[in-house]
Amino acid sequence: MIARFFGKSRLPFLALLLLLVPAHAGDETRNAVRPNLALDPKVKVTKIHEVRNDESYHPRHNDALAFEKQYWNYGAIDAAQIEARRGQIYVISWRNAGTADRFVTRFEYRQSHTRDQVKVQTVDHPLVQGNARSIFQVTGEEYRHDGPVEAWRFTVLRNNQIVAEERSFIW
Repeated sequence: MIARFFGKSRLPFLALLLLLVPAHAGDETRNAVRPNLALDPKVKVTKIHEVRNDESYHPRHNDALAFEKQYWNYGAIDAAQIEARRGQIYVISWRNAGTADRFVTRFEYRQSHTRDQVKVQTVDHPLVQGNARSIFQVTGEEYRHDGPVEAWRFTVLRNNQIVAEERSFIW
C-alpha cells in the first residue's frame, strides 16, 4: 500500500519516516535533569592536557614525552596490567579565585564506536580555593571496545549550576 501511495520514489517515504522518529531516541542523557548555566568569572579552566597512552603515541626523540608514557604506566608489570592502562587520559587544570567551596567536575564524552551515546565521569572536590586538577581516564576495556574519544565537554559545577565550561571543537 505504501509503495502504491508513493509510487516508485521512496524519497517522500523516507522523509516522512525521519519526521516521525525522534532525533535522539537512544541518548539517555537527553532526558536527564540538566544543571543551570551560571558562568562565574572567578572559576576558569586553565589547561587541558590529553595523553594518548596507546600504540599511536610516538615521542619522536623527546625524552620528556617518552617519560610521560612511562609515568602513566608505572607499576604495570604484566601485559594485562599495561593493557588495562591503555587509552586516553585527560588532565584538566582549573582555578577558583573566589572563596573556598564544594565543586563537582564532570567530563562528558563520545567515543568513535558509540556514536551519539554520551558517557559521563565525575569527580567531587569537597573544598577548593586556588588551583585544582581533575583527571579523567578512558582506558582498558572501555577504550578497547568503544574506541577513542572524539568529542568531549568539561564542566565545573557548584550547587548543580555550571560555573565554568570547556568543550572540544566537535562537541
